Amino acid sequence: MNAKTTAIIGLMSILVAMCLIVPAVVAQPTPVYIYGFAYDNESTPVCDLDVTVTNLNTSDVFTAETNASSNYYQLVLDNSSEVQEGNTLRLIAVNASSTGYHIINVTTYKITAPELNAGGIFNLNLTLDEFYLNLVDFPMSEANASACPNQDDKEHKMCGPATAQMNLDYMWWNSSGEIEEAYNQSYLYEYGISNNNNTNLEYFDVKGMWATIQYLDPSPYSEYGYNFGKYHNADCNTMMKSICHWICYTVGGVGGHKDGHPYHVPGAVPAYGDYTNWMSIRGLHTNKNAAPSTWVTPDDLEVYGFWVNDPYSGGIGENSYKTADEWTDTYYKPLETGDQWDGEYVAILEPPEEDVGDITIISSKARFEVAIAPMQMEKMLMVYEVEQLTLEKVVTDDESLKIVKAAIEGVTEELVPYDTEFADVFAKTSAGAPMLVTSENGDYYLVPFNVPVIERPPLKKVPVEIERVKASGDTKFERVKSLAANAVIEPIVIEPIKVERTLVVVRVDAEDGSFKEASWVADPVKYLPVSKAEALELALSEIDITSASGLSNLQSKPTVELVYRDASPYYPDWKITVDGTVFFVGQDGTVSS
Repeated sequence: MNAKTTAIIGLMSILVAMCLIVPAVVAQPTPVYIYGFAYDNESTPVCDLDVTVTNLNTSDVFTAETNASSNYYQLVLDNSSEVQEGNTLRLIAVNASSTGYHIINVTTYKITAPELNAGGIFNLNLTLDEFYLNLVDFPMSEANASACPNQDDKEHKMCGPATAQMNLDYMWWNSSGEIEEAYNQSYLYEYGISNNNNTNLEYFDVKGMWATIQYLDPSPYSEYGYNFGKYHNADCNTMMKSICHWICYTVGGVGGHKDGHPYHVPGAVPAYGDYTNWMSIRGLHTNKNAAPSTWVTPDDLEVYGFWVNDPYSGGIGENSYKTADEWTDTYYKPLETGDQWDGEYVAILEPPEEDVGDITIISSKARFEVAIAPMQMEKMLMVYEVEQLTLEKVVTDDESLKIVKAAIEGVTEELVPYDTEFADVFAKTSAGAPMLVTSENGDYYLVPFNVPVIERPPLKKVPVEIERVKASGDTKFERVKSLAANAVIEPIVIEPIKVERTLVVVRVDAEDGSFKEASWVADPVKYLPVSKAEALELALSEIDITSASGLSNLQSKPTVELVYRDASPYYPDWKITVDGTVFFVGQDGTVSS
């Protein structure tokens, strides 16, 4: 540093000290207040709130200040650094009851410049006008095929016992672990079948399911309060209202219930119009409590959807949230069983009241402005390690983005605010390519949401030929033979690879993009289990084409598509058309034609 510079610095220091030069002052952020009061549908103040605010433009999440004895909430954000003009905020206000249900308000609010200049959004009152009950402790039991004594269709036959097992485990869950160990699926199968109305039927019918849950639940009724009935009606709305009411109903009443056992008990329901796939409804989303008192149900109940455990699927599909219209469109059907319940909707529930009033099924909103029409185009597929032209229905990149956007918006608006477990899982994922599925009930897209997973393929071991002396006259076989004592088996080290595995799958309607349902798992899985290429190879093997050389014998390009025929909509079949012959390849690798 030279003398001139030193002198300048010294002079500036003196001027600052004399207040003739004022150092630059960093502007402090301006506070933005957001506050208001919370009420329920009847304009009654709701205290003890949890209020979170998410800036949807930045994904930042803030927690408002609340008080257990007040219905007031307040949040202070920083202007510019935490909220800016045009940002959209999503406010979620929740109040939980002592028995596990929640009333909730979800509000989106776009903040304006005048509000920022005025210091905030004042008196933003919230009406908790929705209700949800999700029994997050409810267990999952997959259908155990090995426990089935009969040979055919074992997984479906064990859906009844698995559903009964889930419900029984849940009712016993906190009784010091004293649930009967004998209540495994093999025992439950024999018990239910023996109590069937038709004892020759190899699936649980209505009476078999009812008897299993009714007689093996914690007893007596006077102590625990559990008392199930077999309920049926030809009117879907009547049964939907009954399902909502009796899942919301607090068994035994608050204060009169046996400690350690759940207040809310799921319903057991046969799906698809027969007895092959029983499911448990473990939760519901409505506009209000469907059981505000024992024998009263609101006469203006709106139903948005259900949380469902499906024992048949395993992995994706077993744990899901289904919109109410998708539940009635695909799953909840009148029975076609030829017995006394034929033509009726059925559920195993606590006894419903005489007059169930009115009900409205709320449809998920359309998210496509214009329907997306896939076009059949040529695609290259690796088959037997060579490229093979196939015909597939595809969408453009822009259309694919619209489908993904519809899936994200659907779950963000209709599921994330009401299910923190799902929200946590979904936040880890990124969207994969949508897959079109053709169905008689209406086409739909499966949109997988994936995470990267590091996998290390198994080591391959091969013999390594070691030559000590090369004998010019020996054949290769003789040289290897002479060195057998020194030949070793060495592993080929394969580097770990990064692959995409699926945590969440969302179903959206192919015509209007409306949200149908979502399923998620705790650990990433391969989805779909059978790839397009694998399905095509399985179909080709049916006509004795088992290698690349046989592909030249094809007279036309194979057609590959996904179709839903039965079982879970999350696991559609591959429909492969080869030279006019149609094959269906299931996700378990079975081929039919």
